[in-house]
Amino acid sequence: MSTTLRAPTSTSTPTPDETTFTLAGALHGARLTVPLAASSLAYGLVFGVLARGVGMSMSEVALMSTLVFSGAAQLVVLGLWAAPLPVAGILVATLVVSLRHLLLGASLQPWFARLPTRRAYGTIFFLSDET
Repeated sequence: MSTTLRAPTSTSTPTPDETTFTLAGALHGARLTVPLAASSLAYGLVFGVLARGVGMSMSEVALMSTLVFSGAAQLVVLGLWAAPLPVAGILVATLVVSLRHLLLGASLQPWFARLPTRRAYGTIFFLSDET
């Protein structure tokens, strides 16, 4: 098993045998996702405006943006935001919306199968549909 980094070109997709999981590889991946920052900023602004429209305070918007990693779940919660807060409904809706990550994770299984368990879980922690 090679420990050298093979950075893929923009036109090639590395196979599981060509992929290595190193700090250099993680930094390379982070650099490749920089263009997504603009869309994340735009999404954050839209979410903030919509959240204020349903009556969320600035502190609630900031707390949700900090604690909830799923943008789709944030939008679902906005549709359910009412007094009294339907906590069970919000939790179920968030779970259902987030189930798509099971498919994303399953599709990455060939890459993670050869990693030690601790490293695989550490890497999958950063799974998102934008990256």
